[in-house]
Amino acid sequence: MPKSKGRKQDAKPNGWPIARATVVRWGIVLAVVIGIVSLLAWSVDRLHDPRVLPIRQVRIEGDFHHLDRGALARAVEKAARGGFFSVDVEQVKAMAEQVPWVDRAEVRRVWPDRLKIHVTEQVPFARWGRDGLVNRRGVLFRPDPRTFPKGPLPQLGGPDYLAREATQRYLSMARRLAPTGLRIRELRVDGRHAWRMTLDNGLVVKLGSHHMDERLARFVRLYPRLSRPGQGALVQVDLRYTNGFAVKRQPLPTAEPRSEPGRQGAAVHSGRYPGSTG
Repeated sequence: MPKSKGRKQDAKPNGWPIARATVVRWGIVLAVVIGIVSLLAWSVDRLHDPRVLPIRQVRIEGDFHHLDRGALARAVEKAARGGFFSVDVEQVKAMAEQVPWVDRAEVRRVWPDRLKIHVTEQVPFARWGRDGLVNRRGVLFRPDPRTFPKGPLPQLGGPDYLAREATQRYLSMARRLAPTGLRIRELRVDGRHAWRMTLDNGLVVKLGSHHMDERLARFVRLYPRLSRPGQGALVQVDLRYTNGFAVKRQPLPTAEPRSEPGRQGAAVHSGRYPGSTG
């Protein structure tokens, strides 16, 4: 019995070398991990130094008809400064899209020292007020008036916050008017949300602020009858009535006009019904 007790006491010291080796091994692993993490942190910090791999060229791509490349380059110049990894491409994109003729911009890095900016230019759909344009989505932009397109565009107008709705209204109304052969030359909305359009033949149509679709449908239905020859040219159609409309015409020429020159005016025909709704 004493011998067996001595064996148990002798076995204790034999475990220490193993434990010590494990501690040393884990210490080495921990040191390596700390070294790698420190190296990675230093590398990341170093790569974000704008002096490392600086951007040397900014390339602007796109099909431009109105956009000034020089103006765009100057707009992004400050944001594009920095290193390949440190330059903020989202900031460059934001600065590019502040240029009025830019619809969308995509920015990407090109190894080792270039930025590529692909720009989609705004496509003007209509004029807005005196100094603006809108694209087909109704996005309002105000470039230098000297860069406006030379060709004719529809004229839209109203409070700026209604630009998108006005564009959508124009497109919808144009489709509804197609059977009549008429085109909208101008569409305006005021602060009370009342709409008025001028057609390509000079006819003014007042639609008011309610029941727009029904009123326009009524006009399309009645226009062939209203435009028959021999009635005098239409000047204005007022559809702001619950059950009817009012028509203003140029008076028919007479064989022996009795009125003095310059005194001849438009005649209002009685098509008016009570119950104006605005």
